[in-house]
Amino acid sequence: MSSIVFLAFESPWPAYSGDKKRVLGLLKELSQAFTIDLRLLVRAPLVAEQEHELLRYARRVVQIPRRDQTVRDRLAVAARMMAQRLPYHAAVVEHSLAAPGAPREARIPPQACVYANLLHWTAPLRHGGHARWILDQQNADWHFWE
Repeated sequence: MSSIVFLAFESPWPAYSGDKKRVLGLLKELSQAFTIDLRLLVRAPLVAEQEHELLRYARRVVQIPRRDQTVRDRLAVAARMMAQRLPYHAAVVEHSLAAPGAPREARIPPQACVYANLLHWTAPLRHGGHARWILDQQNADWHFWE
C-alpha cells in the first residue's frame, strides 16, 4: 500500500465542527487506500483518547507544537510574514516547523506524497519545489484520488 503524509491543523477528532468532520472524513477515506502518516499542528498535546482514535486511520501521528501562543512567537511570526511576504497561517507553519522544539519526524521527506487539506501548509513548498503535494481546496482535486 502506498503511503501519504496527511497534514492538518489541530486534531480532527472529536469532530465537533464542520471543518473537523470534513478532515476526519477525508482521513478515513484515504486510509482505506493508503497508509497515512498524520502530521498535526497542535496548540496543546493530544489526550490519549484522541491519539488512540486517530491511530485507527494513521500508522503514525506526529504532533507539531503550534508556535503562535506567546508574545515572542507572535512577533517572530509577524517578522516572518513581513520579511517573506507570507500570509499569517503560512508563517505560523514555517515558524512552527523551524522551532528548536519541533519534532524531527515533522520533517517531510522530499519524495513523499503529501496531502494538505489547507493552503497554509504550502509554506514548506517554497524551499524544495516538491511535485508530489496535493493541496485540497474544498475537494476541488478529489478526482485525483479516483
